[in-house]
Amino acid sequence: MAGLELVLIFVGVVAAFLALNYFLVTKQEREEARLGIVRQPPEIDWSALSDERIQDALDKGNKIEAIKVYRELTGLGLKEAKDAIEYAQANPELVGEKKKRAAYDTMDAVICDMIQEGRIDEPIEF
Repeated sequence: MAGLELVLIFVGVVAAFLALNYFLVTKQEREEARLGIVRQPPEIDWSALSDERIQDALDKGNKIEAIKVYRELTGLGLKEAKDAIEYAQANPELVGEKKKRAAYDTMDAVICDMIQEGRIDEPIEF
């Protein structure tokens, strides 16, 4: 009988921790929503968010259409698409910023600088 009591106590403790975790997480989410904080989803396709159809839908206030188009372009699920679109709505300046970034990395910039300075042979060796 002692073994059954230990199992019941263990199950009760685990259930209490799960309930406490659920309460604290939802409390944090409610507080963030109240403050207008939107967390950046881990997976955002910035080129998809810059798509003309998505931007038109967002300009018209048609969030559902924007989510549909985002899902078509990325293949992500409904929750991921909804989170990305809501993040884009809350941070519209980031969509344009990501769009304007250079399409090359630091190594490419070094090579371009070498060529512009007339050091033609160095990038080949580099």
